[in-house]
Amino acid sequence: MPEKDLPSFDSFDECETVPDYLENSNSATQTIDLSNLFSSGVYSSGTFDLSVASTSFGRLLDALPVPAILIDESNRVIFSNHGCAKLTSDYHDMFGVSFLDFVPRPSDLERAQALADKTLALLARVFKTRKPLTAEVILEIHRKRIWARLHLRAVRIASERYVLVIIDDVTHEKKQLELNRRRDKESEELRRDLEALVDKANSELSTVTARLRHETADHQKTQVLLRVEKQKCGILAHQAELATAVLAPNGKFQSIDPGFQELCGYELSEVPNLQDLIIGCRDDQDSRDEVSREWLRGLERAMDEGAAAAACTMTCRGSTKREILIRGLELADGNFFITCREE
Repeated sequence: MPEKDLPSFDSFDECETVPDYLENSNSATQTIDLSNLFSSGVYSSGTFDLSVASTSFGRLLDALPVPAILIDESNRVIFSNHGCAKLTSDYHDMFGVSFLDFVPRPSDLERAQALADKTLALLARVFKTRKPLTAEVILEIHRKRIWARLHLRAVRIASERYVLVIIDDVTHEKKQLELNRRRDKESEELRRDLEALVDKANSELSTVTARLRHETADHQKTQVLLRVEKQKCGILAHQAELATAVLAPNGKFQSIDPGFQELCGYELSEVPNLQDLIIGCRDDQDSRDEVSREWLRGLERAMDEGAAAAACTMTCRGSTKREILIRGLELADGNFFITCREE
């Protein structure tokens, strides 16, 4: 994650973390008194930073594996330990620099001033209360920007007071938290998208299911009607003593009813073609299919014109001849429906 994507310390929504006991006015102050670690001549030498470095306290700070600085009441750095090399190789140049210079501020003057006041108030609180304090800030030291957790502790040397600041670099932790937050956000958005897709699919499925249920019911009604009509046709054909059959345009029989089977004596699988079964249709044999088609359509035209059924001779099983009256009608699928009755 680029540094520019780090959470901004100048956000007024990001307050420093303060231990609960900071507000406990009844507890004693916890200033570290280092007076006994220094000789009396230290305070008049004017080289306090060098004196600290040469004392047991300075060597102790240098032994810390983390960056630590000492700040005086003017908010300037008077000592930086060897651990500050993790922040900058020129950590000795931090001496005399105001702590405010390590806090990057926004270009907006009003927000920059508010951030400066906030930082100074943080240091002033440690000087005033002399109690430990923890805060999280963004620091920029020699153009290196990090997110730091500061552990601030009041220090007294004779009559002088200072603030010891131990700097914990939590940049990686913050980046990981930010990465986890973004992943959680993306996961949540993905979850919402998936839920929306599932809801849409369920809605469409419900619609399709309802339509299918409706169509199934209609189909069942149609099947019932077809069975009823078939029963009616069967009764009418039986009562009218008619034999019925369905033929393809080329004269091939597609189906025959029991009456037609009884009339011609053939099963459906063995009944001859129209031209071979019925004679007297036409004598033209140039195209047997055309003969069948035209003859069947001629039956329909004759019926439309009110003509009586056509009289034909049917060659039945065993070469038996029967004289029949036949009518025909072309169906929607191109086949022909015929009815036959023996004269």
